[in-house]
Amino acid sequence: IEDCTEIVTEEGESLRALVHEFSDFARMPSLFLKRDDLNHVTMDTVRLYPEARISLELEDLPELDLDIEQIRRVLINLIENSVEAAGENGALAIRTRSLNKTVKLQVSDSGPGVAEKDRERIFQPYISTKDSGMGLGLAVVRSIVENHGGQIAVTDGPDGGAQFEITLPIPEESMKQPEVQP
Repeated sequence: IEDCTEIVTEEGESLRALVHEFSDFARMPSLFLKRDDLNHVTMDTVRLYPEARISLELEDLPELDLDIEQIRRVLINLIENSVEAAGENGALAIRTRSLNKTVKLQVSDSGPGVAEKDRERIFQPYISTKDSGMGLGLAVVRSIVENHGGQIAVTDGPDGGAQFEITLPIPEESMKQPEVQP
């Protein structure tokens, strides 16, 4: 009985430590926003994946108020999920475009996609459709995007797989056209 009690106590302490680690991980740092180019951040992040087949279709964009490190974290998570889903011979596409008062960032892959019933669930903490992982990645991604005043959704991609679309607001000052001097 003493051995069993000791094991239960040790396991309880391990679980408490694990919950504490998850809580620390989920606590997002404050945003450090500065005016920057989303395309530049995207190209810098893609360079981390020289072996991946990633095509880029980046339109000219107005500058956005971005926390570069957090946006990089979003891109890394989406690229790694896409690379894993698409497999060794899979392809990824990253597109940016400006539409009305927003910028759209799309990351799509040629993997199996995300079942319609899971499309909202995958953004919840501790939910995963994969065999490995803690299910925090997309929850963190959503939190970062929402902290930037944006939204994220997943749909069917143009090549079959999944397409994650992030919508970010364009700051008012970036939408103004420069005055033409006579």
